Amino acid sequence: MIEIPWDKFPLVGGHEHAHRWLSGMANRIDSIRGFFCDLIDFEWIEAKFDPRRVLTLPISLRAQMRPNPRIIDDAS
Repeated sequence: MIEIPWDKFPLVGGHEHAHRWLSGMANRIDSIRGFFCDLIDFEWIEAKFDPRRVLTLPISLRAQMRPNPRIIDDAS
């Protein structure tokens, strides 16, 4: 199994756009997790691991993500 040193990524920490990078990484990992869950549900592969547990972004990085607010137009 490959271990990713999450604390060594250069964008995490003082970089002002780190939240965008983190949300993109979270979206990719969520998509991969869904893909493996579907493969296991359709019984195309044998369940040797739990994708819901294994393929998650660490809590320390999820805590650094900010919301992406949008302006709602009152005219509609």
